[in-house]
Amino acid sequence: MKSEDKNKENSKCIADILKLEFLNTEEKKMIKDNVVSIIYPKDTIICKQDEEIEYLYFLKSGIVKFYKQDNNTKKLSFITYDNIFINILSIFKNIDIGKKNEYTLLAAEECEVCLIKIDVVKELLMKNGDFSYHLIKEIATGSLYILNTYVSIYRRQVKERIAFLILFFREYYNDNSYSFPLSRVEMAEMLDVARENIIRTLQEFNKDGIVELKGKKITIKNLDILLKLNKMGK
Repeated sequence: MKSEDKNKENSKCIADILKLEFLNTEEKKMIKDNVVSIIYPKDTIICKQDEEIEYLYFLKSGIVKFYKQDNNTKKLSFITYDNIFINILSIFKNIDIGKKNEYTLLAAEECEVCLIKIDVVKELLMKNGDFSYHLIKEIATGSLYILNTYVSIYRRQVKERIAFLILFFREYYNDNSYSFPLSRVEMAEMLDVARENIIRTLQEFNKDGIVELKGKKITIKNLDILLKLNKMGK
């Protein structure tokens, strides 16, 4: 990438990450000097659990998987996409105590991520109240998004959970036909459902003409039924 193209991409990151009207000239320069845009190919690790946090990550585009490892067992905990800080909770939990990532973050597809050095974030938090307020709002928004998604999933029956996930990705791809970015095992882990139940329910959906399955590709054939199932769990 040419230098001017790289600077242009980094400027876009700056605009996406922060409300620059909150910053003075010196603070804006701090941001510009310490922000970089990186493209992570599909299945690339963005950061690892328990590694030292060096950057605040803003997901500009793509889907990210959150994995939690415990006793040598790795489990998919969550997924998210587009325009969200993806490690902000780890940062504010650990900013002064070792600064370790709470999750391993993996690109489910090609992702563009904007990175800003954590030391710069910390310095701005200490110096600029408006900047701090903006990030607190981002934390609250991200926390509520995760909490509401989990609550929405766990009060549903199996069919309703799977319908929710199919519609979740339909909204992201803005298409009734797409390549499903999760394996059956990952679906089971995220939805807290046995893998066998995931497979059986998808087969039922396919047989009943609700969806059509061809490998990883899923095509929604009866959107109304999925919407009704999704609504039942709310």
